[in-house]
Amino acid sequence: MRFLREGKLTATLPVAPRPGYIAERAGVVYVVGAGAVTLGDPASLQVIATIPLARGTERIVHDEDRPTELAVTADGRRAFIHYPATEKVAVLDLEQKKAVGSTTTGRGGKKFSNGMMASMAYVMTAGLTAGTWDGINFHNPGDPPQMQVRPDGRFAYALNSNTNDVTVVDADTAAAVGKIGAGGREVLLLGGPTVVVVGQELNFIDATRNVKLDPLSLPGLRGLAPSPDGAFAVALAEHTVLILDGTTGKQRARLTDFVNPTRIVFAPTAAASPAP
Repeated sequence: MRFLREGKLTATLPVAPRPGYIAERAGVVYVVGAGAVTLGDPASLQVIATIPLARGTERIVHDEDRPTELAVTADGRRAFIHYPATEKVAVLDLEQKKAVGSTTTGRGGKKFSNGMMASMAYVMTAGLTAGTWDGINFHNPGDPPQMQVRPDGRFAYALNSNTNDVTVVDADTAAAVGKIGAGGREVLLLGGPTVVVVGQELNFIDATRNVKLDPLSLPGLRGLAPSPDGAFAVALAEHTVLILDGTTGKQRARLTDFVNPTRIVFAPTAAASPAP
């Protein structure tokens, strides 16, 4: 891991072997390798810790597992690593600098060959050549999110597009404590907290109870965008713009005099007037 400041190389730090994903979260750089995660501090230019992806001698991830996302709880206690091609989420204890465990997402019980087929599908989609595993990153920063964490850090919600469901992962045990049927291409979090799975329809999950709510069907649904202040979320469909409450996901307005809307821009909040 190399740090540059003002165009100059300032530090080179060792990382876990076979790095496959890198992300910055709350001022810490995470490098996920095949068997461990290295945490680097850009301020001090030091390695904070290297956390093995194992419990004792038992590995919680394997060579065929390819990370695509990493989420850290707001309190900094836990990190979740998503491996969608092989249907897995790993959980790290950032305070104790150790792995909590991992769990299978989706329906579970799939054979290794199925996981490899899913991995190969990712490779083909990305236009990559089979056999060049090292350094492959199937998820880019601009790609739709496939995992969200409840604001209090208690659970993570991992979307499995192969089985059209969301797995609820416990932060303390790394166990899958629920599987909620909701298929789509991305998963978002509103302020309720409400998890929204965006696909051919909008599927809502009440994250306080981890139960599915009534879906909203919108022909030609193109996507959902929360407003910067979190007050609203706007869904674009073939002939409809739907305004949702940013906390509950409840419908607040439905505008139908549109023709194929494709993009939305939120106006910046007006600056406060100066005091007299």
